[in-house]
Amino acid sequence: MSVRKKGDKWYTRFQIDGIRYERPCKGATSERDALKCETIIKAEIMRGNYNFGKSEKLPKLKEAVELMSEYTQNNKRSYETDISRLNKISEYFKYNIPLKEITPSSIEKFKKSLKDENFSNATINRYISLLKKMFNLCIKNKLIKTNPCAGVAMLRENNLKIRFLTKEEEKRLFKAVKNEKFSALIKLALYTGMRKGEILSLKWTNIDEKSIEILESKSGKSRKIPNIGNLKKLLDSLPKENEYVFFNPKTQTRFQDIREAFSDALKTAQIYNFRFHDLRHTAATRMVEKGVDLVVIKEILGHSTIQTTMRYAHSLETIKERAIKLLSSY
Repeated sequence: MSVRKKGDKWYTRFQIDGIRYERPCKGATSERDALKCETIIKAEIMRGNYNFGKSEKLPKLKEAVELMSEYTQNNKRSYETDISRLNKISEYFKYNIPLKEITPSSIEKFKKSLKDENFSNATINRYISLLKKMFNLCIKNKLIKTNPCAGVAMLRENNLKIRFLTKEEEKRLFKAVKNEKFSALIKLALYTGMRKGEILSLKWTNIDEKSIEILESKSGKSRKIPNIGNLKKLLDSLPKENEYVFFNPKTQTRFQDIREAFSDALKTAQIYNFRFHDLRHTAATRMVEKGVDLVVIKEILGHSTIQTTMRYAHSLETIKERAIKLLSSY
């Protein structure tokens, strides 16, 4: 039915040429009156004499995502991560949903869906931050008037908790991974502490006999990692079939993400509460345990400040004990 009653008032809602109209039927006291009013409004619109009830096409999530995609590609080095997250947002809310239907309540449900998929609080917060930025861009471009993320709380992050791979877990993980290329990708993370995005965007032109040069780091600064030992053996064993070291054979370009494959491997290996980024924590922790100076670890990992590297100081206790024993026997 194109007319409906709200309270004691009647309203009409219809579309002409893809444009939605919704107006009160003034003076109508029954459905019959409302239908007459609707007929009059439609006739006036067709004559071009009735513009008061006209509403613009409702902006859709599609427009917001396209706006944010353009922004992030123009302004961020790590735009691939944002694009991946925007795809997940579009999949959840549906591409053609009107923006006005995305509410604080629906965003809270989105947060819960991410929690159900075992996303960390920090990652969920990155999704909310991306949504907030996207809606702010929509406001600037006059697509909407208010930001539905304004009433959405961020989750508490425990950035001090370090999860790393034990030797036993490492054995189970590599036993679970059947694909040699994927196994090599994980080894590269453990040998270097490189971020997932740095590994996925790594090209053969970034590698020579002496080093791996990381050009697109999170800090925006390039850095070099020595290409020696088991790391060099690993890279020398990989075939140079594409400009990217690790590439998607279907698209013949870099992987956008490997979360699903990694998650399946962890499930098979029965390793819980672990993310790909924790391989980086594992590499850092192992370097500390072997007595590598924190300043050197900072340079290898590409941290912007030594304070970030100090998170791994929990492994220093045994090293300090060893140092005191050495002093005692001097």
